[in-house]
Amino acid sequence: MLAQKLRVDAATVSRYETAALAFSLEMLERVADVLQVSVASLVDGRSTLPTLRHDEEDLVRRYRSLSPGQRRITLGVIRVLQRTK
Repeated sequence: MLAQKLRVDAATVSRYETAALAFSLEMLERVADVLQVSVASLVDGRSTLPTLRHDEEDLVRRYRSLSPGQRRITLGVIRVLQRTK
């Protein structure tokens, strides 16, 4: 749940969603971190990333489902693979 990840209650998230409460810079940074996007993309609505191919989207989706430990291992494997081109 977004509220739990942001360490606020659900009512606060609702107030942000309905513009009844303005975001602080700190909260924008926390939301961007939780959603894994840039603050700029939250503010202007445009992605700062290039369009991904289907296989790249699949890779990102699978990576995001991993635990932090599994992510570190995955990045280590990718680094090794890049060195052995």
